[in-house]
Amino acid sequence: MEIVKLSPSAYQLHDTTSCVNVGLVVTSDGAVLIDTGSSADMARKIQSRIREVTEQPVVYVISSHWHPEHTRGNGSFDVPVIAHQACRARMEQHKQACGGESTHGQSDAGTGGGCEGTARSTISFDHDGYLYVGGTLLELIHVPGHTEGSIAVHLPSEGVLFASDTVFVGTPPVLDHSDPVRWLESLARLEKLHASLIVPGQGRVACPDDLSHLLLYLRSQVASLESEAMREATTRGDESRESGRGDRTLPPGMVRLNRAARGGGRNVGDEGDRLARLAAGGDSSALVEDSLTGAKRIASR
Repeated sequence: MEIVKLSPSAYQLHDTTSCVNVGLVVTSDGAVLIDTGSSADMARKIQSRIREVTEQPVVYVISSHWHPEHTRGNGSFDVPVIAHQACRARMEQHKQACGGESTHGQSDAGTGGGCEGTARSTISFDHDGYLYVGGTLLELIHVPGHTEGSIAVHLPSEGVLFASDTVFVGTPPVLDHSDPVRWLESLARLEKLHASLIVPGQGRVACPDDLSHLLLYLRSQVASLESEAMREATTRGDESRESGRGDRTLPPGMVRLNRAARGGGRNVGDEGDRLARLAAGGDSSALVEDSLTGAKRIASR
């Protein structure tokens, strides 16, 4: 496991086997760990490498999203685990599917590792949050798209952003089971933070240009999806969209767009117009909130 010092307080811990990244912020009142890796074994490596960086104990774990390769080490840390409410719900579902309580870091080789260390979060929030530890502010920014409960952790005083799998570098993002429309909005929001260094969920540390390239890629994908849906709708005829039967009569591409819009009274035509504006690279600031608007103080130390 490699350690990269990003700023006076922030570190990237990169597992060279799985390529998964973990974030670390060290303060005078303890360290904050962002994600815990893909297994209890990886969590133990993380603990060992942290001791090489600081004598401060880990006092909080933040889960960027629920995917197991980022949360299976949670049970190895006997500290509060912070996550978005939607992430907490998915971790609870995963725990129940595994038959109950987490293994708390114990190896479960007999189960194939799928349930290893799946501890629940003990602090959750909706929208945005923030965390103060040792006088250091960490902004917890809700960035739905890759998953509903994804968050990014921003260290504004040092220009470092831990984006996890909301940002991909060197490989196309995995769009299966994601919401590309909201993902695009979340990336536009992160771009407005003007972070100098961005830690993705896997791979090397990214820079603002990498984020811009990812935005362009997703805009093209969303525009392609919108065009496909419109072609399918035209082929089937306007009556299929106006029959009042909703998703049941819409072609697959339009169903994806309709669901991405999350209802709320927006019709498919409105959503298509919105996607066209985003794909054209227009100003999407009206679609996102300021990073601390409505933020909740969820913990302090």
